[in-house]
Amino acid sequence: MRRQVISHGSRLAAGGPIVASLMIRDPMTVTPELSLAELADAVFLKHGISFVPVIENEVLLGYVDARIVQKIDLENRTTTIVDDVVESTNKDNTVCYGSTAVELMDTVKRTGRRKFLVADRQKLVGVITLSDLTSVLTISDGIE
Repeated sequence: MRRQVISHGSRLAAGGPIVASLMIRDPMTVTPELSLAELADAVFLKHGISFVPVIENEVLLGYVDARIVQKIDLENRTTTIVDDVVESTNKDNTVCYGSTAVELMDTVKRTGRRKFLVADRQKLVGVITLSDLTSVLTISDGIE
């Protein structure tokens, strides 16, 4: 019978490494009043990213990504602000700081998403992507 073994470094954990040890800390963030034109130019293009958390008064509101911005006509991006299109935090796009890798993989399977906000009491603590997770997981075959 095949089984998956999830290891992080030399440590083997029943649930896998916790999200806190894998996430990107202190990601770039934007505020809700930023225009989509500014977001596209000053964040997405300048920094080569496509996903950014939205913060107001240190409270995590959600995120906006390039896919959302692309749906807005070019001529409307200067008058449309992030707050108009922000994807609010919810159980499908936000994971808890202490979640395990297995819990995150379950969320990936359930939602089909590849990028997640990492929160602790409505505060952003990082972001994590499927690439972050798979880069540290070692999957091997074994016999039970």
